[in-house]
Amino acid sequence: MWTSRDGWILLFVVFCLILVLLFLLWQVSFHKKPDSNVASEDIAVRPLQSERGRSTPWRRHATQQENNTAEATTTDSASVVVPSAKKLKKKKEAHREAERERKQALAAAREAQRERLERERQREEEEREERERRKEERLAELERARREKEELEAKEYEKWKSSIELTEQGQEEEEVSEDLLPQFISYIMEKKLVVLEQLALEMNMKTEDVIQRIQSLQEQGQLTGVFDDRGKFIYISWEEMEAVANLITTRGRISIKELSRRCLDFIHLDGKYE
Repeated sequence: MWTSRDGWILLFVVFCLILVLLFLLWQVSFHKKPDSNVASEDIAVRPLQSERGRSTPWRRHATQQENNTAEATTTDSASVVVPSAKKLKKKKEAHREAERERKQALAAAREAQRERLERERQREEEEREERERRKEERLAELERARREKEELEAKEYEKWKSSIELTEQGQEEEEVSEDLLPQFISYIMEKKLVVLEQLALEMNMKTEDVIQRIQSLQEQGQLTGVFDDRGKFIYISWEEMEAVANLITTRGRISIKELSRRCLDFIHLDGKYE
């Protein structure tokens, strides 16, 4: 990348080259002038042979001095030119070194910028992935909650449906039982001694329901009797119960064995309904 500093350096180098070129031209012209002077002096003094003879040693001395002066000037100019070339070389090397350092610094800055941009890109990518992950987790949580709600609602619906069916079935059974209630009571009174399982089969009921129905009728006063430990129910009419009560009242104290024997006299288990 070209900068103003590079432009100034280039102008300085061109200026130095121009100065060196002018100095060399001046040196060349300076060395040519004594030769022309000598030639002119030789031409001027040729007609004067006598003077030329007399002035020869002096002229030789002057010529020698001029030659020495020219050599000294040449040496000085050479000594001047050499340091200028060295300085120019050093300046070029310094310029190249500065350019190399500038390029290295520029490359380092570009690399640092590239690394910074790469870090920012990676950070943005990680943040984007984190947002996507959280979004997926929220969606999964919502989906799971929706499924759980649907399952709960389905269970509640099935429970409600079963409850309605059971209620309707219970109502139907209750209606059937109410319709069969007179038949239920008549069957027990006629049989006097009924097996509960057989009664359940006759009435198309469960044994537990038969027991509960008999207990309910006893509480209502519509049916009297006792359960034994062999799954049977013995129906006892009010008249039979009053006869047993009168026996106990008349006799006062009576043994259980005699009471059981006398109860068989009062309670008829032959299935005849009074």
